[in-house]
Amino acid sequence: MDQDHYWANWSNACPYTVDSVYVMVEFLDRSRTLLGDGVWALHFVLPGTHRVTRFTAPRDMPDFDSVRVQKITSSSEEALLKLPRVPDRPAVVKVERSAQATAEPGADSLSAGQHHRLGRKLLESGNYRAAIAEFTEAIQMRPDFSLAYNARGFALYMARDYRSALVDLDAAIRLDPNYVNAYQNRSHARKAMGDLRGSTADIQAIRDLLGNSKRSAR
Repeated sequence: MDQDHYWANWSNACPYTVDSVYVMVEFLDRSRTLLGDGVWALHFVLPGTHRVTRFTAPRDMPDFDSVRVQKITSSSEEALLKLPRVPDRPAVVKVERSAQATAEPGADSLSAGQHHRLGRKLLESGNYRAAIAEFTEAIQMRPDFSLAYNARGFALYMARDYRSALVDLDAAIRLDPNYVNAYQNRSHARKAMGDLRGSTADIQAIRDLLGNSKRSAR
């Protein structure tokens, strides 16, 4: 492990292929203080398969000393509610929010990335509408913010607004055609709308992306 990556051994002891496994982890500093969360997915793991996987930390993660596995789940909804984030520092947010009082009317001192992180925190607590509002702020500031489109799409999916979710997930994939999580979320949204063919196509797209990634790593 280093400050940017860590490696883990994985074996599928089940007698069947596991479609998706989500690893929910926490990043800790030397004093074992929580720095942030991470979620990574393994897809289509055959019975008996053993692999060494390299995971990465979120870009804005402070230097971490260790990684603690919090939970391993096959539920994408449970895992995606704990999307990678860096804990908000209340004092910093309070200063930035108070700065709005002296700014021009309607001005927002938070960056797109900060709106995105606030949205994910709200998403974790199940406050989907407030999360959607934060993701919308992030997208308005950065129209090419694929992460925010994916997160808002997932929030809309959780709020059962499947049609709007598809619009956002389509945008996330258009901005980043290799965005595996966006394909997975779109697969769920399409299935919820009864589009089984489209849902299956997204699963196949994930297989293709992961297959291409393995071939390029050889």
